[in-house]
Amino acid sequence: MVRESRTAGALGALWRLAAIVWEGSLFGRLSREAARAGAAWPSSLAGTAARRAARRLEALRPWAAGSALLRAAPLDRLPAYLAMAFPLLPTSLDVALIWAAAVALLLRRWARGQALLRRPAAAWPLGLFAAAVAISALASVTPLPSLVSLVLWLSQFLLFLFMFEAVTSPAAVRGVQWSLALGAALTSVIGLAQAYAGIQTPRWIDEQANPGLSTRVFSVFDDPNALASYFTATLPFIAALVLSERRWLLKLGALTLLGVTLAGDLYTFSRGGWLAAVLAFAILGSLWRPRYFPLAWAAMAAALAALVAAGPHAIQVRLESLASGQDTSIQYRFAIWTGVLHMVRAYLWTGVGLGQSAFAAVYPHFMIAGTEAAHAHDIYLELLAETGLPGLLLFLWLAAALAFTFLRAALRRVASGAEGTRLAAAAALAACVALLFEGLTDNVWFSPRAAMGLWLGAGLGAACARLLRAAGAPGEAPAEAQKEAAEGGAACASST
Repeated sequence: MVRESRTAGALGALWRLAAIVWEGSLFGRLSREAARAGAAWPSSLAGTAARRAARRLEALRPWAAGSALLRAAPLDRLPAYLAMAFPLLPTSLDVALIWAAAVALLLRRWARGQALLRRPAAAWPLGLFAAAVAISALASVTPLPSLVSLVLWLSQFLLFLFMFEAVTSPAAVRGVQWSLALGAALTSVIGLAQAYAGIQTPRWIDEQANPGLSTRVFSVFDDPNALASYFTATLPFIAALVLSERRWLLKLGALTLLGVTLAGDLYTFSRGGWLAAVLAFAILGSLWRPRYFPLAWAAMAAALAALVAAGPHAIQVRLESLASGQDTSIQYRFAIWTGVLHMVRAYLWTGVGLGQSAFAAVYPHFMIAGTEAAHAHDIYLELLAETGLPGLLLFLWLAAALAFTFLRAALRRVASGAEGTRLAAAAALAACVALLFEGLTDNVWFSPRAAMGLWLGAGLGAACARLLRAAGAPGEAPAEAQKEAAEGGAACASST
């Protein structure tokens, strides 16, 4: 031991001596000068380029502030327009509108000298989950189709952020709710017209387990389950509007829209959608008046039991087939889940890649008894298959963080003027929990427009949480809203 320590000490002394000789030599001085020049050259170049870019942007700011296009853009009403129109438009147009609205919002804030972005609710899990989705697309077994799926995912994230940023007042929250109600009712009317016309939809019906059922409405969506998922995302917000409106005429109007939407949801004959709607109403009722928590759940259970016992025959048969387990759709799902679990074991950490194409390329090698499927019929298995275990865990973290944010906002004590905002936060929680419950038996975001309903509602809930947090004590105006109004007024004064 003593000899080893002496050897180590001698080697250390020799190393220090060599370093001193090198530092004092001509080569040492030349290397230090080269290192300083090399470090200074790119930093000075980058600094000069950054300063030039900043000066050019500052020169454009007055022009942007006075731009007729930006001043005419109805940015304050864009969240409401999107909420009403997105189920009725093609997915490509929805994506284009989302990106255009986000860019216009950023340009207006930059022109006014306002902060471009706030820190959203659940920022860390949202950012990490978005990164996991992007990595899954880049490492996919089918890269090009997965990049298209990545654009859709990024558009949904952007929709969440846009709703969080653009909804800046309780009046804007109420406007988005009314727009959601109108869009959902119109979508439902189209579906009810299909039922009235008697459109045959045999590919979505097990005729042996559901005798007498010939039509499941799908409205403007790809299939009845996607339509039911959209209704699950919107029904709680319409019900919250019924509870929060003070004038009886408006309350009656909201109740009418709720009834029309419920009728459309009923005619989808989606059992998962029905159960999710019951769950959403129970959660919303519990948060509306927390002391009535047991009553709300008892009322929803009684309503479900009444449908089974005394509802229309087609609904009774549909619900009874769920309990019997004899419906081929249930057996079909069990076969798919078994095959997907085998696939997940082979791609546990990386996933097969984002989107339907990656799933379709790998799933046939693991399917059971020739059970073909376009997706896993379960959002958790779908995420596990596409993004691997890290993606699923990050999504669960994101869902839990958002649920906690909405719950805390819904349980706040607020002034009477903010009650509608509080109920909208409660509706966001109810919609998200119900959709995640429905996702146990179906891929609720297989349809991009149905998935947009989830992210739009989550963004609206995050905006409500921010507004309630900024409001402070009951009776006080939101400090954040006052600050935004002051900044906007100052910017307008400077531009004139």
